[in-house]
Amino acid sequence: MPGLGRAALQALTFLFVDVIVGVFVMLVSTERQRPGDMAANTLVVRKRSS
Repeated sequence: MPGLGRAALQALTFLFVDVIVGVFVMLVSTERQRPGDMAANTLVVRKRSS
């Protein structure tokens, strides 16, 4: 499967795998952090609605 078709398949596969891994890590983490937040040691602060 040479050319554009193979490149498209690889792009979709990597996107799918990244999403699955990201969601899994976020659900397993105690503070619901994304992998990037864990790497940067940051948290998302949400504003309360009044």
